[in-house]
Amino acid sequence: MFNFSKNKIITTITPLRISIFGGGTDLPYFINKNGYGKVLNFSIDKYIYTFAKIQSEIFNKKYRFNYHQTENVNKIDKIKNNIIRNSIKYYKYNEPLYIATISDIPAGTGMGSSGAFQVSVCKILNILMRNKRKNNLQLAQDASKIEMSLTKSEAGFQDQYSAACGGFNEYTFYDNSKISVKKLNQKFQLKFLKNLSNNSILIFTNKNRKAQNILKEQKNNYKKKDIFNYTKRILQLEEDFFKKLNDKSSDIIDYYNDLMNESWNLKKSLSKKISNNHIENIFDFLKKNGMISGKILGAGGGGFVLCTFKNPLNKKKFIKNNNKKFKMLNFNYSHSGIITTHD
Repeated sequence: MFNFSKNKIITTITPLRISIFGGGTDLPYFINKNGYGKVLNFSIDKYIYTFAKIQSEIFNKKYRFNYHQTENVNKIDKIKNNIIRNSIKYYKYNEPLYIATISDIPAGTGMGSSGAFQVSVCKILNILMRNKRKNNLQLAQDASKIEMSLTKSEAGFQDQYSAACGGFNEYTFYDNSKISVKKLNQKFQLKFLKNLSNNSILIFTNKNRKAQNILKEQKNNYKKKDIFNYTKRILQLEEDFFKKLNDKSSDIIDYYNDLMNESWNLKKSLSKKISNNHIENIFDFLKKNGMISGKILGAGGGGFVLCTFKNPLNKKKFIKNNNKKFKMLNFNYSHSGIITTHD
């Protein structure tokens, strides 16, 4: 162990993310068949806050965890939380441990909260373990291995990398496990994000969902040729938008809206669980009230709609007229990945 005071608290602040193009192409079964996948996403000013310390010997139990429930156990195999249990096993951590977490948004709403928490726990254990210090890219690799190999999650790769790296990035995931990260931090690229956030709002469907159920059906559907081709087209939209963005096009927002609408229609075709009557009714209402483009974030089935209007005035009008009908969140770009008070 490091010379780490038992009374000292580690705090991690890990950003959530919005994926705009390429979602679904970061799933292992698509990558393995296609050779690669690409995702364009950016971290936002909504966070997972995780607090940890060495559990005091005065407590009867070796491990104590507070998240949406409380756990007090002595044995690792008795830990119910998959992320914490499998991370402790992966790093072979044997000391007492206390972890608590809070979030700016509910879990299961499509902004990568599970991946962000996984990265947070990896970071905490890396601080506590001797000779285990890793950079943020290595943390993302560890987090991905734990979720996919130990937890057997149907998750893709983008959430862990966005949480660890932060910023506006294009990620390319190859079938040989190599990963390329292209940081988009030029003024014209960040101007697009500013315009997008000024014109957009996150609208809560009031539905949480288990992404695993949706992704499992989506995985089975990849056996169908048309579903695989739909995902190939989603990948092509990402590549088209990335190229247009780097051409410094003046009509980039209009182009974004056109591609976003096509991407949402393709996404709905991947699984019958991605959309439902409740979501379609919300989209119908939004379209009648000024939405230019939109999609459900994450796996689908519930969570948040990324809703974009023609301009900030239209957005302001919508919020004023519908603030009692919907729970809404403004968002801004966040440039940093996970940060901690003990680094």
